[in-house]
Amino acid sequence: MLRFHYRTRAYSPGNGDNMSIVGFNINKIDVLKSEMSYANIQVANNINIKELLPANFNLGQAKQNGLKLLFEFSTVYGNNLAHIKLDGNVLLMASAENAKKILNDWNKSKRIDQKLLSVLINHINIRCSVQAVTLAKDVSLPSPIEIKPLVLSTKQSAPVEKAAKPAKVTEKKPAAKKKK
Repeated sequence: MLRFHYRTRAYSPGNGDNMSIVGFNINKIDVLKSEMSYANIQVANNINIKELLPANFNLGQAKQNGLKLLFEFSTVYGNNLAHIKLDGNVLLMASAENAKKILNDWNKSKRIDQKLLSVLINHINIRCSVQAVTLAKDVSLPSPIEIKPLVLSTKQSAPVEKAAKPAKVTEKKPAAKKKK
């Protein structure tokens, strides 16, 4: 069972051990724009996993095992009329056994477990897409992701009903004490 919560960025491979995304870094930004018209142009986004490396984290006195995933996020406009490239890494904290297993699978076949890969790719996509939109705006390129405009309805909304009258509240007087 895959468990992933974006707020905590935790992933469980199903063996009771949790892994967490503990860091995200962009190390290189490359934006290139030619002097062409960008009306009705195809925009393609791509994420390329470059390498998976072992990583160790020092958290206070404790040493934690983990992984460092190197990636390249790229947005290409048309036939190389413009591009946005972001190189970076994602830091993943994992147990020694899980880190070793994932690293061995990567070294053998350059593949990552599909569920873990889905979590990592989505995290990279969310973080880099926001950055790519900002960079595209800065150099006057179209947005690399489609942002659909909101369409307001022309229908009249139903009139607001009057609130019901509040019920009458009466206070109960305490019962008089009986004299003996």
